[in-house]
Amino acid sequence: MIGKKPIPLLAALLLLTACGLSDTPDGPAEAASEASPNIVFIYADDMRYDELAKVDRLRRMAGSGASFRRAYVTNSVCCPSRVTALTGRYSHSHGVLSNSGGTAPGGYGAYKARNLGAESLGVELKAVGYATFLGGKFLNAYGSKEPPEGFDAYFRTGSPAEDPRVGREAARFFASHREKPVFLTLWVKSPHSPLEASGRFRGSHSGEEIDPGPAYAEEDTSDKPPWVAKSKPPSPEEVDEKGSKRLAMLEGVAAAIARVQREVEERGEADNTFYVFASDNGYLFGEHNLSGKQLPYEESIRVPMALTGPGIEARESGELVTNNDIAPTVLDLAGAEAIGPTDGRSLVPLLKGENPDWRTAVLSENPGDFGTPSHKMVRTDGYAYVEWGDGFEELYDTRSDPHQLDNLLHEPTPEAKAKAAELSVRLDALKGCAGESCRVAENTP
Repeated sequence: MIGKKPIPLLAALLLLTACGLSDTPDGPAEAASEASPNIVFIYADDMRYDELAKVDRLRRMAGSGASFRRAYVTNSVCCPSRVTALTGRYSHSHGVLSNSGGTAPGGYGAYKARNLGAESLGVELKAVGYATFLGGKFLNAYGSKEPPEGFDAYFRTGSPAEDPRVGREAARFFASHREKPVFLTLWVKSPHSPLEASGRFRGSHSGEEIDPGPAYAEEDTSDKPPWVAKSKPPSPEEVDEKGSKRLAMLEGVAAAIARVQREVEERGEADNTFYVFASDNGYLFGEHNLSGKQLPYEESIRVPMALTGPGIEARESGELVTNNDIAPTVLDLAGAEAIGPTDGRSLVPLLKGENPDWRTAVLSENPGDFGTPSHKMVRTDGYAYVEWGDGFEELYDTRSDPHQLDNLLHEPTPEAKAKAAELSVRLDALKGCAGESCRVAENTP
C-alpha cells in the first residue's frame, strides 16, 4: 500500500504531474480526499506480444502510459493465467494448472474446489465499495449466466465477434453506477479461435503479411526436445491468413475499449480512471515449427502489458513483470488489501519512476498435455533455462540469441554447464515458492 484510502495511487502519482500536488503537508491530504479511482482491466486471449504494434488504437493506448516490453505469463494457457490474474499467484500456488482438468486439475472445477473465488479481485474490491462487472470470457467449464463470485454483473459472450458488445455493456454498467467506484473487467475472447471478427472489422487487415521472425520453420531442431522434430510449421500463407484475421479481431477489442473510454470521459472521470491491458498468454505462429501455446518459448510466454491513467507518464519499462503482478497492482490502485497471499508485486513503484529492489527472474510452468511433457522454466535478464518433465534441458542466451535458435546444452561448453547449474538452483527455489518466498527467490541469484 502506498497511501491512505480512498485513493492511494493518486496521492502518490499526482506528485509526478505538473498539475498540482507538491510534496508538502497539504498535498497528501488533498489527494486523499479525492474519490476512489475506477479501474478497467482488459485481458486479451492468446494475443502475441508483437500484435500490439499492428493495431493502431491499441498501440496508441499502450503508448499513452507505461508499457512493459518484458512481460511474461507464469503458465501460458487460459485458465491458469486468468486465475493468476485474479489472485496474484503462480499456478502451483493456486492449484489451477490446466484448462480442462485432464492430466492436471484445471478449469472452473479446480477453481471452485479450491474456493478461489472467495479470495479473488472482485471480492476484494467489493469489500472496499466497488461495483464490479465481468464481460466476455471467465473460466472453461463455467456454464452459468450468473455472475461469478465477486462480480455484480456478468455479460457472457459466445464468440470473439461479440467483443465490441462487451465494451457497450461495460459502458452501460459504468453509467448506471455513479454512486460507487467501478471495476470493469473486459475479458475479451479475441484473438482466440474461432477466428471471428465483428462484422465491421472483417477484412480490415486483409492481405497483411505476417512475419513471425527468424525462428519460423526452424531448419535444424536437433537441439530441441525430440518431439519438436516431428512438428511441422504452418505454411506462410496459413500464417498470413490466420494472423490477418486475428488483427481484425483485435480491432473489435480496440472498439470495446474506446466505447468504455467515451463513457468515462462523458462522465468527467477520465482523470480518475486507470486502464490495465494484458493478454493471458502468447501464441506460436510456427516458430521452432510449433503452433499454439503452453510452451516455454518467447512467443508463447511473452505478452503485451500496459497501464494508463492519471499521473502515469508515457514510458517503456524493461523490468521483468508477470501476470502475477496484475492483482497486487489493481489492489494498490484501489486502496484494497489482498485476502489471501500473493506471489506477485505491485507495479506502482515502477509507475512512479522509482527504482525498487526488483526481481531478476521469473518462473513459467505447465503440467503438459496434448503429447508434450510438463516443463518448468526460469527466465532471467539474459537467459532462459527449461527443465522438461522427461529430463530434457534447454538453455538460451536471450541477449545474443533472442529467437532461441541455439540451445547451449546441445553440445555444452563448461560455461554453459555452469550457467545451467546456477539457473537450476534458482528454478528449484521458484517452483515451490509461495508468497514472500517467491519474491525472495525472484530477487536472489
